[in-house]
Amino acid sequence: TLYNEVKDYESKYYTEESFAPFVTARDNAKGVIVFAAATEQDVQEALTALQTAVEGLTEALADKTELNALIAKADEIDTSFYTDDSVAVLTEALNKAKEEAAKDNLTVKQAEEAVNALNTAIGNLMMKGEVVKIDQSELTAYAPHYYPGNDASKAIDGSTSTFWETNWSSGITPPVIGEECVDNYIEIDLGKTRYVNKLTYIPRLNHAKNNGNIVSYKILYSTSESGEDFIEVPGGSGTWENTTAEKTASFVQVEARRIRLVAVS
Repeated sequence: TLYNEVKDYESKYYTEESFAPFVTARDNAKGVIVFAAATEQDVQEALTALQTAVEGLTEALADKTELNALIAKADEIDTSFYTDDSVAVLTEALNKAKEEAAKDNLTVKQAEEAVNALNTAIGNLMMKGEVVKIDQSELTAYAPHYYPGNDASKAIDGSTSTFWETNWSSGITPPVIGEECVDNYIEIDLGKTRYVNKLTYIPRLNHAKNNGNIVSYKILYSTSESGEDFIEVPGGSGTWENTTAEKTASFVQVEARRIRLVAVS
């Protein structure tokens, strides 16, 4: 029925002025449909009103900020490191995204579809040749927030019985968890500039409540040995299940000296 086709329409895709009467008509149609005593005429009138409201919906125009930022990131990718097939998919998605971004009347739905397609193409880039794991002995780690005895070095010592954790002592201000990257991160110095496209993370294994697990993350990188010149890795944010299983974050290859794993949540 018409109601089932439109019951999940979302307000973000339409103007407020056109969506408000649609919601009224949709809710009224739902009430009539489930009302046992409703007559056939009641149902037909409700559906006719709903059809009118659907036809009156006006799609909302998009804010292109997110799309343009993603296009800029995609343009910076050095495609020479990836297979021809995966680069072809990226090129097609990038060209389509640029076409959409050039539209004066780009809708929210069109922008969202372009962003999703481009993100997928970036995430599906396939490296040429063999990917080698960096020997942990060549790494050093730093974290601005840690519990005494469980500093950042414990995250890269190769042992699953040790772990880095932030300071939870009484009277100590906990780290600021969120996008801002204040003190909620661990920083890995790769020892030299390297090409990197993957990070693995094993949560703390000896805590019944999965305490301290990183569930939502973003990854930043720097080409320098020191300083705060970090930028976000294209495709380097996401979520992990709150379990003790090993986690992997794959992202577009970057040339980096340092990598930051930021705990967003």
